[in-house]
Amino acid sequence: MLEHLFRILDENNREQDFIDTFVSFGGNSDKTGKIAFDHIKKVCEKFGLTVDIQQMISKMDTDGNGNIDYAEFKKILTTNQQ
Repeated sequence: MLEHLFRILDENNREQDFIDTFVSFGGNSDKTGKIAFDHIKKVCEKFGLTVDIQQMISKMDTDGNGNIDYAEFKKILTTNQQ
């Protein structure tokens, strides 16, 4: 039973980490809002990340609207961890 509680707490902390990261890229803490391509580009440049931003956006932007919402953002973060 205690293990179950720790697992729930860990999942809650992990979810908060996703939200915090989403907010740092320009989303809202209530999981609304969208991250614009230009903002992702600026964040990547600020941290010296050398990634193909256009390719990254096309992988993340599953609905093709040119912005990243929370569900798309979380999906790309969790896909490589499973």
